[in-house]
Amino acid sequence: MLFVWLLIGTVWSSAATAQTQQRVYITNQRLNTVTVLDTATNKVIATIPVGVQPYRVAFTPDGTRAYVTNAGSNNVSVIDTATNTVIATIGVERSPLDVAITLDGTRAYVTNGDSNRVSVINLATNTVINSIPVGTTPRGITISPDGKRAYVANSDSDNVTVIDTTNNNVISTVSVGDFPVAIAITPDNARAYVTDYLSNTVSVINTATNTVIATIPVGDGPELVAITPDGTRAYVPNIKSRNVSVINTATNTVITNITTGDGPFGVVITSDGTRAYVTNYFSNNVSVIDTASNTVIATVPGIEFPFGIAITPSAPKIVPTITSVSPNSRATGSGAFELVVTGSNFLTNSIVRWNGQDRATTFVSGTELRVQIPASDIVTAGQYAVTVFSPAPGGGLSNAINFTVFSCTYALNPTSQNFTATGGTGATNVVTASSCTWTATSGASWITITTGATGSGNGTVTFSVAANTGVERSGTVTIGGQVFFVSQAAGSISTPRRTLFDFDGDGRADVSVFRPSDGVWYLLNSSTGFTASQFGVSTDKLTPADFDGDGKTDIAVYRDGTWFIQRSGAGFIGIAFGAATDIPVPADFTGDGRAEIAMFRPSNGGWYMFNLVNNQVSSVQFGQTGDVPVA
Repeated sequence: MLFVWLLIGTVWSSAATAQTQQRVYITNQRLNTVTVLDTATNKVIATIPVGVQPYRVAFTPDGTRAYVTNAGSNNVSVIDTATNTVIATIGVERSPLDVAITLDGTRAYVTNGDSNRVSVINLATNTVINSIPVGTTPRGITISPDGKRAYVANSDSDNVTVIDTTNNNVISTVSVGDFPVAIAITPDNARAYVTDYLSNTVSVINTATNTVIATIPVGDGPELVAITPDGTRAYVPNIKSRNVSVINTATNTVITNITTGDGPFGVVITSDGTRAYVTNYFSNNVSVIDTASNTVIATVPGIEFPFGIAITPSAPKIVPTITSVSPNSRATGSGAFELVVTGSNFLTNSIVRWNGQDRATTFVSGTELRVQIPASDIVTAGQYAVTVFSPAPGGGLSNAINFTVFSCTYALNPTSQNFTATGGTGATNVVTASSCTWTATSGASWITITTGATGSGNGTVTFSVAANTGVERSGTVTIGGQVFFVSQAAGSISTPRRTLFDFDGDGRADVSVFRPSDGVWYLLNSSTGFTASQFGVSTDKLTPADFDGDGKTDIAVYRDGTWFIQRSGAGFIGIAFGAATDIPVPADFTGDGRAEIAMFRPSNGGWYMFNLVNNQVSSVQFGQTGDVPVA
């Protein structure tokens, strides 16, 4: 019974579809060796000493290295497949059982049955860089065809742990049958097949939802599982019933059972899908199955205690390479665009990834791919990695090229322009990156955008300035958040004399009174008729004048050093200017058609003026103490 447990816990092969091959590597658990079988002759060509109780073998994508888990010595042997010698030994955790290698050949994932963890090995340095907690007694492990997930069969917790290989986080746990030991995934990445040793079934997982969608009865004691390159068949050795169940993956039913040697454990399939190799532990041999007829066509003898099995690629996989992307930068918020990826070794099913996420890709040639990048990918500024992934039997993941997403900045040249009263046309140049869009807007009714109202990249905005018949004025044109300043001289037409107390602007003075008892102005306008406005208190000094230059007298009062003005055109304003004993004398001292706030100070005979257009204060000494201002 103990011996049977040992076999259950140690003998299987990974579920990944085999590549085109020339040699089969088989672990011999009791002999602490690995046997190398030439598939052309079905002859043993090498025997390699490794660690104690070797279980499982996995190859790097280029076939130059084989990694062997040694459960009894708690380490992994690294074999140089050119010389068939061990070149390194990597310590891991307790009872390493299975191993799977990422498609880019950078990392190996090792299940440790007695520590309930998965060790992650950096293959460049052959050192452990991470340890991931999983279920109880992890055994089989495989990497998904897209390289994004690792699936781990946990025998004593009856579930499968799903690991995100980009960050080594566990993202899902899927309950399966009793005592799962091995996993294989279809080439289209749609389904995972899990052997359940004690329930004599195979659980089928939908990898999109990580849920079990079918349970398939097989033989007695299913161990490993391998799927043909076309994804149509799964082969499952059954150690107790001494046969291999063949599953039709379209219907998830067993279509035949193939009798093999005694104690079938491991299985691999050639890359052309024509042969399956099965290790028979108790009969010390390997069965060779013709997958077209599902019959054993050869038996390779003299291989003692064959357990795990793996097969080398017949030729190194060609990894895609990126040399450039066009464009190589884009502005935030500039919208969706097409990215042209140039390089080598691209396949018809190669996929461009944007920061690790698949994007809709069009194959142009072996050196060019085109991909649609949505607007949502360039919302935030930063560096984004562009890679190409070629699924099996392609070469996996390419090198990365950084794409820059930047925030737009704008500059104007020139930044201002002066015009005479007659007006004219002006222009400014917009300087920005090619993908940066901009809009030009006028901030004044007398400035009209004529060309370049919208654009992207460098451009020119032109505008016209209307003739000015009034006072000096200024306006703006805003482009991409930058402000272009326009100033224009006053018109040469003299400002007509304003009529005092003309509240409706018809050129005639209006009858008006202020009632101190209620602070109301009562106006009998010559054109618009009677109006009444509450503005002021009984102690205010009346200071009506045309402060905004619209030809209408504005209601205004002076109160203890503060002016309160209700301008007919520009609205209310309050300004502190003067002393309580000053005499307010608002009038147009500058001749611009607008009254200035002005004070006469009897204590010193001084005049003080405040210009509401430019906020400038001026003064003049004229008069002496006790004089009365005339304005």
